[in-house]
Amino acid sequence: MPPPHRREPQRSDGPIGRSSRHRSRAARRPLVPRAAAAALLALIAPVLGLIALGVRLSLGRPVLCRRTVGASEAAAEVLTFRTTGPGRSSKLGLLLRRWNLDELPVLMSAVRGEVPLFAPVDQGAADDGPDAESEPEDFAV
Repeated sequence: MPPPHRREPQRSDGPIGRSSRHRSRAARRPLVPRAAAAALLALIAPVLGLIALGVRLSLGRPVLCRRTVGASEAAAEVLTFRTTGPGRSSKLGLLLRRWNLDELPVLMSAVRGEVPLFAPVDQGAADDGPDAESEPEDFAV
């Protein structure tokens, strides 16, 4: 029996004993911003539905596209509304981009904890360096 002033180290075979580097990024995101993103998503759900319907009627399917944002080690895939068709831009697409409404589906990634809710947005589209965003990938919704 060990002396009373020494404690035996406790073994943990579960996820509690793991270091933070083994946990996913989503699990480390604070709960409050994720809850705020969920509340915002619930509030703007009718707007998202109307935008999706407008994109579907003006550009067809798919309504959403996926794009990668962030540096290579911290890259995350986010969803955005599709704003262009094959070789053309629609009036709705121009309006969505002007008011940044095409970025509203990013809230779904914020709810999942993949991207922060409050973060600076890189508006530079001319960067072709290693940290440049990848081309959007369309998919059916």
